[in-house]
Amino acid sequence: MSKAKQATVALAPAPLPAAPRVRMYKGTINPLDTITVNVANPKRGQSHAVFAMYVNGQTVDAFKASVVEAGLRPNKAAAHGDVRWDLARGFISLTPAS
Repeated sequence: MSKAKQATVALAPAPLPAAPRVRMYKGTINPLDTITVNVANPKRGQSHAVFAMYVNGQTVDAFKASVVEAGLRPNKAAAHGDVRWDLARGFISLTPAS
C-alpha cells in the first residue's frame, strides 16, 4: 500500500456508535389509569392524529375508545400499542387509578 493510501485510511473517521434501542413498555397498564401528556405532539401523519387524541386526565380506556370511535385504529388492541409505544418514549405518563 502506498503512503498516500495509508494516510487516507488513517484519517477516516471512526464509525458512530449505534443509537440505543427503546423497548416497548412491558408493565401492566390499568384501563383506569389517567394519562398525562409530557410533550407537544412529536408525530407526523396518522400517528399525529392519534397522539392528538390524548387529553390530560383522560383514562387509558377512554383514550382507546375515542381512537377507535374516530376510526384511527381498527380496535382497542391497536390503540393499546400506541399507549405502550408513547409510554416507553416518555411522551406520556400514567397516574395509577385510586
